[in-house]
Amino acid sequence: MSRGKALEKLELNTVQESILRSYLHKRTASKHHLQRINIILLAHQGVSNMKIAEVLSTTQNTVRKWRIRWLTGYEELCAYEQAKTRSTPKLLSKMLGMLSDDSRSGAPMRISLSEKENLVALACKKPKDFNIPFTHWNRDLLASFAMENGIVKKISPSYVSRILKKTGHTSS
Repeated sequence: MSRGKALEKLELNTVQESILRSYLHKRTASKHHLQRINIILLAHQGVSNMKIAEVLSTTQNTVRKWRIRWLTGYEELCAYEQAKTRSTPKLLSKMLGMLSDDSRSGAPMRISLSEKENLVALACKKPKDFNIPFTHWNRDLLASFAMENGIVKKISPSYVSRILKKTGHTSS
């Protein structure tokens, strides 16, 4: 019984292999990069996806994904390597880029950085400065005042709290 077409060995020149192997011993290396580098190195040795998945305690889909990602970007990597002086850090950075997750879409930001800064600046002032009969801001008051005065179009009180918490500010 055939298990499908035999997979081709991944291409990897000696410089690339050496850089990847040395990166495996860095304490600062991220776990996901280590796993992906091991996938590439084992695939370069001709190990099957099933065996790689078993050895690295991952799925065949994960192995397949990173094998394909490497194959897809390999020509560009070689062109980069030829065009640039052989700088190990730059080449490592390029290889880690190939082995990094794609950016995720997600919802676009609804409040700009400048709006957040203006909101924080507002929170640093006293409500009395704006003829509001309170001694301190609360999140509801900040949210409604910011919307009424055009600092933001729309914002929830809970999001006001998150913005202030992330910046380390508390309302006055």
